[in-house]
Amino acid sequence: MLTVVKFMLRVLGSFAFAGAVLALISDGSQTIVRNALSVKSTASFWLEVAPRSLDDFHGFLVTNFSTGHIGEVVYQIITQSPLWASLTVVGFILLWAGWPERRQESILAF
Repeated sequence: MLTVVKFMLRVLGSFAFAGAVLALISDGSQTIVRNALSVKSTASFWLEVAPRSLDDFHGFLVTNFSTGHIGEVVYQIITQSPLWASLTVVGFILLWAGWPERRQESILAF
């Protein structure tokens, strides 16, 4: 059962990386067309896709990380960062969480 969960985490991480590449290509093509730097933020994309869930996410961060306004700072960092950067970080975290464990024999035997 754990191997299935790890496999699904790796698949979701791969999809996040694919989304990051597509967002980077989209930003690049818009930059070329407009002849000026164009970067889509995570918040603007999130508002286009599911605006109510962005408010729910903000409430979750503020209530669970209320010490020292950490939740508000994390929310600002996530929403103001470029979409491709946010998806890359999410992809790395999911791939790391789903990475299969190595046995001690396989590490020592080259």
